Amino acid sequence: MAHALYANMPSPATLIGGISTSDTTVHLAEGGGTLFGSAPTGGNYIYATLFHNTQLYSGPTEIVKITAIVGDTLTVIRAQQGTIAQEYFLGDYIEIRVTAAGLQEFAVTADLNAIYATDADMAIAGTFALAEAHAATSKATPVTADEFILRDSVTGLINRLTFGNLYNAIKTTLAALTDTWALSTSGNAATATNVTGYTLGIASGGAAVDIWTNTGNVVQFTGSGTTTGFAAAPAVGAQRRLICSTTGSKFTSGENLIIEGVPSGYTITCDENALVDVLAITTTKFKLRYSTSGIVIVQYTGFSFPLPAIVMFKVENGFATVLLPTGTGTSNATSFTLTGLTASITPASGSSDVILPHCLDSGSAVIGIGTVSTTGVITLYKSLYGGAWTNSGSKGIYNTSITYALY
Repeated sequence: MAHALYANMPSPATLIGGISTSDTTVHLAEGGGTLFGSAPTGGNYIYATLFHNTQLYSGPTEIVKITAIVGDTLTVIRAQQGTIAQEYFLGDYIEIRVTAAGLQEFAVTADLNAIYATDADMAIAGTFALAEAHAATSKATPVTADEFILRDSVTGLINRLTFGNLYNAIKTTLAALTDTWALSTSGNAATATNVTGYTLGIASGGAAVDIWTNTGNVVQFTGSGTTTGFAAAPAVGAQRRLICSTTGSKFTSGENLIIEGVPSGYTITCDENALVDVLAITTTKFKLRYSTSGIVIVQYTGFSFPLPAIVMFKVENGFATVLLPTGTGTSNATSFTLTGLTASITPASGSSDVILPHCLDSGSAVIGIGTVSTTGVITLYKSLYGGAWTNSGSKGIYNTSITYALY
């Protein structure tokens, strides 16, 4: 059975001649053929993407199937995975990119079964079976026990990485990047001696949570209840930084607990490792600034099969900034949605509209608009005035950062 192959391509290869929409031979600049690694044999192939030299990150592209490589000449099958054959010119590019169909057809079955059958250090009970692409059996959302196959760059051995370990590694890295500088109290500069070792466990929130009894400025906040106020501060201008050690710590904005960017009466829910800075305006009235960041698994719908993706986000003082990852495929509906936003990045009331400058509809570049709803769903439209998508051909969105109000 033929399979898709992949190679670690250091840079795109450059075309030294134009091709029409029907040409199946692509001539590359000297050395271009070596960038694709070993030539496919035995019916195997390589998925690659043709794109114009002015459209490195956006615009129409074409996916082709490379069936042979001789020197710097490629033999290809045009217009794969719902893309449309186009003309390309001298100086345009072709490179290997990860595609949904390519991942599903990736050649792991025969090679891994052979390796695990002969290598005692890597023996695994049973055999690997290649999952054929099928809308009824494709996995829309991975679970922590699912595994990726990867090659150790040092030993050259084939190993396995669980999706759960990958998720936790990314989450830990993002948390480490979060600013953890300490706030000073009553004008005194923070030093290592007055911010290390001071923690305060809080069982639940309440109307007068005491965050002032310890002498340090940084407080480990473990409460999962709703905080509506704090105990009297020792002085006007006193400050504390709360580090939420669990998901679900809540703070309600009100007359004596002013949360920047959040109207009175609304409650914010903080994720684990969220930072909440408290400033005593008076000894009984406080102002809060907060921030949190993380990742969430979402799903694009409106395609022949759903496209799972990992979204990175940051929330700061009532506004969410979300990086929508690239998601393209074959359209089978006039709708296009992203589902799975968590509560911390979902608007509390009403919806928010955002501009989507890099979208694709039926193979053509379009500028769309997205509506972020209170249910954690982003509905995408193909123009600034709304409009349904074409229910065939290629459809998608390229990496886009959006910012919207939560309250």
